[in-house]
Amino acid sequence: MITMTLPLFLLACIQAMMRPGFALALVASMFAIKQLMQSSIPWLATSSVGSVAINFAVLGVSLVALLLRLVRHEHRRADRFNPTWISAVALFAWSVVTCIWTPSTAAIDWVGAGLPYFALLILIAPLLVTSWDDAYRFHQALLWIGIPAATLILVSPDFTTKYGRLGLEIGGGRTSPLALGEFGGLLFIAGALWRKPGTVTLLFRVVALLLGAALAIRSGSRGQFLYAVVIGIAFFPLASPVRNIRMFLLTATGVLVLGLIATQLVDLLLDNPLESKRFTIDDMLVGRSSATGRFANVMVLFDAWISHPLAPILGLGYSAFDYYSGVVNEPYSHVIFADAIFELGLPGAVLMGIFIVTSTRSAIGLFKSASDDLVRRRSAAMIIAWFTYETLLANKQGSFWVMPMMFPAGIVLSQLALYEVRPSSAEETSEAPTS
Repeated sequence: MITMTLPLFLLACIQAMMRPGFALALVASMFAIKQLMQSSIPWLATSSVGSVAINFAVLGVSLVALLLRLVRHEHRRADRFNPTWISAVALFAWSVVTCIWTPSTAAIDWVGAGLPYFALLILIAPLLVTSWDDAYRFHQALLWIGIPAATLILVSPDFTTKYGRLGLEIGGGRTSPLALGEFGGLLFIAGALWRKPGTVTLLFRVVALLLGAALAIRSGSRGQFLYAVVIGIAFFPLASPVRNIRMFLLTATGVLVLGLIATQLVDLLLDNPLESKRFTIDDMLVGRSSATGRFANVMVLFDAWISHPLAPILGLGYSAFDYYSGVVNEPYSHVIFADAIFELGLPGAVLMGIFIVTSTRSAIGLFKSASDDLVRRRSAAMIIAWFTYETLLANKQGSFWVMPMMFPAGIVLSQLALYEVRPSSAEETSEAPTS
């Protein structure tokens, strides 16, 4: 497999250094690509240095992409601050401050382990997309990287299924199936929204849809799969305008096909009762890692929050769930909005609110500005869909210093809007001199 995985990774790195939008796609795919590389190069799986080598390689490639952009004089400066970016940095900074009073003994360890990812995902990644061309390259690269990578993961004998989850056996443990599922879901969304005309393009999209859905299903990642399907269907009409009856029928047919592909693949790929049981309504609602389990986690935080007088203001402290839950191998609630409110208190709730509101406002402005241009419309739909997808996942499996992709996706979205969305006519009028 190394004869296929290593050239793929090196080619992706070269492209990423030349095209910053491509580099962002590599960042978004990093955790799944890391597992693929570990499956073919044992040193990456067995060595402590090797275990983080791919992550630091992506960090280095992203820095080179930014440096080359500066050398080519392509860097753009915004004429105003990005409130989404500022709120995200402040949110992480406040989480570190709350480590002073958190009852968790693991909080500082989580922060230390997450610092390199903070540098990459919060400080560097948002600078990779500053134009519509970068956004287009990001969408394109998700397909170029995703299709061969997903194919190699699915056919590799090193990736095995255990308890309905696809992963690698490494040092007596297993790699995260959630990273594979997230990658598969993102590939599915990218394929659904790549609405370019042409037979070859259509085949390309179908392959992306099939591979993305198959990977999400085989990983046993129910949320990733369901969210990807719902977002792919919801954003499908946004990626291309519906201007007449023909376009309406084509769009409706496309949405129907997406739904059929999803349901048929579940039945086709999960013939084992244990695997298929994970995708039943009952298991998703009350089984292990279910919606009921996540609600119970939130209630653990809520009960501790109301029993401490200063908690509504200052919060319980980052990673407090680890102390109050008493659950082994579940160190955080998996619901990042709950963490912001209960662990980080009033400052955390306010900063998270600013992050979500400003990201949403940027999404609306970005889509409006791109609605009349087909290429830009696809790119805007992809960026907004990525943010939506990652926000949903962050409230299923996220924690601050575990670095959910919700934060870079939201900052990238707002950063692109900062560069490409013109001020409204009302704002222009208010700023104009009056006689």
